[in-house]
Amino acid sequence: MTIPDNVKQPMLRKFHDFTVTPGWTFNGSGPSEKDRQLLVEYDIVVDEVNRLDPAWAKQFYCKEQI
Repeated sequence: MTIPDNVKQPMLRKFHDFTVTPGWTFNGSGPSEKDRQLLVEYDIVVDEVNRLDPAWAKQFYCKEQI
């Protein structure tokens, strides 16, 4: 891993926010990281997620507590 823990931990804790933030990308990974290309072009993923119908997506995130 080329991302220092003090950068990686906070980023992972807020990753759900980045997934809906238009234009968000990350280019702080080393060239040999297997997820580098995905993170460099993550804005494409964000665009697709933001096209989802919120009513459809809500079923996965608003489960009642048992």
